[in-house]
Amino acid sequence: MVTDRWEGVRNKASVVPDPTWKAVAEAINALDGSVRTLVSIVYKHPSLMSIGGGGSNGLYVVQATDDGERFKVATSEADQTQKVMITAGGQEGDYLARRCVDLATALRAARTFTSTGEMDATIRWEE
Repeated sequence: MVTDRWEGVRNKASVVPDPTWKAVAEAINALDGSVRTLVSIVYKHPSLMSIGGGGSNGLYVVQATDDGERFKVATSEADQTQKVMITAGGQEGDYLARRCVDLATALRAARTFTSTGEMDATIRWEE
């Protein structure tokens, strides 16, 4: 697992090899959309999940790939045209609200991924 920690424009990333579920959950819960903006989890290369965001709006962008080429994004029931600002990987960006999920969904996606390497089937995903 890799987590970011921004000090101004410098990222002091941390790497945790073979993290426990508790460590992953703590890292996701620590996302604040400012200093801590991204958690990346590798199940088995090239399977990867990244969770970015957090902060005052309580929204997260969850992306995953099982082949390192095609990425899927967790989606919600939000408006198809509304945009929200999310900071992920230290970069602020406009995201479609439907491509952002709440904390509970982000944690559920990460828990399934860390235990099976798969995308949680109870969550809607789109490419």
